[in-house]
Amino acid sequence: KTSTVLVKIIGDDSKSLGKMLVANFNQDGACFAVGTENGFKIFNSSPFRDNFERNLDGGIGIVEMLNRCNILALVGGGKTPKYTTNKVIIWDDHQSKVVSELRFTSYVRNVKLKKDKLIVVCDHKVYIFNLLNFQNIDTIDTSENTKGLIAVSTDPKLTVIAHPYNKQGSVRVKFFEKEFSQIIAAHESYIAALALNADGTLLATASDKGTLIRVFNAQTGDMLQEVRRGTEKAIIYSITFNAASQLLACSSDRGTIHLFSLAGALKKLKEGGELKERGREDEEFEGKVEELPQNQKSFFGKLTSLIPIKIFNSEWSFAQFRIPPDSKAICSFGPDNSINIVTYDGKFYTAVFDPIKGGDCVKKETHSIF
Repeated sequence: KTSTVLVKIIGDDSKSLGKMLVANFNQDGACFAVGTENGFKIFNSSPFRDNFERNLDGGIGIVEMLNRCNILALVGGGKTPKYTTNKVIIWDDHQSKVVSELRFTSYVRNVKLKKDKLIVVCDHKVYIFNLLNFQNIDTIDTSENTKGLIAVSTDPKLTVIAHPYNKQGSVRVKFFEKEFSQIIAAHESYIAALALNADGTLLATASDKGTLIRVFNAQTGDMLQEVRRGTEKAIIYSITFNAASQLLACSSDRGTIHLFSLAGALKKLKEGGELKERGREDEEFEGKVEELPQNQKSFFGKLTSLIPIKIFNSEWSFAQFRIPPDSKAICSFGPDNSINIVTYDGKFYTAVFDPIKGGDCVKKETHSIF
């Protein structure tokens, strides 16, 4: 039985953990994990708190939490990996030991956990295992996926998985309970980032151009909304939905965290009656669609009837937060209109946004991870 208690280790020297290799939020964004050249470290996000660390005398390139319990999935990484990079280690932190390991024929590129499933991404396949007995329950063929791109629904009652498909720019969304898959032609160029909302009904994607993010109805494949990060090429590091699927955030190598309203997507779902079908005709979701912030539009948008240039009619982010450029970062929504950011140079930020006016976010906290 897993526990929800995280205990800080007194006296550990965080400097001994070495260079940061990876950062990853847990399923609800309340915690995040950091893998380093010598182990891993777990933090609370809201409010920020150093929870515990483990010095393993070897690099950890992937660390995946299962909510807030004592079970983690680890993969070796860095200059001197603790474990070979074709193995997934299941670590029980209460016992401070390995309880299981799975070996693969190629590099492990990513790992995701659900309460009953372990999902492993390799170069050309996604493997799904029963987390209780580690039996392989499904194997999915994918396009070459050396970046380990995968999105998994966080709703404990549903398993929806999105991954790059065989055709360039396409994504396959698999609904396990419905035994149904949808292929979505999301972009013309290669997929660079993707995300699912909690119940796997909305899919957000970005291509390797990094200028546009598209939001789709994951079940029908219909595009619901397109938003613009910028006009110049960028590397998208992360895309994330907020808990209510009303907002979207992304981070990139351009040094700006962008926040977008999904009012347009939700309005289309509402008009099609799909919110009601999904049991979401409630004040939190449907009743507030009209109250959501509006994304910015170009000053030249009104000229699109005369000058049919698509960029003039783009939706731009309604709120922004700037961090040092070229610093790889991931982001996740926090409580009370906040956004949490972890950078690979060892910084943690919490910023607050105005849900009505938008604009520049106000920095609330800054912490050094090491």
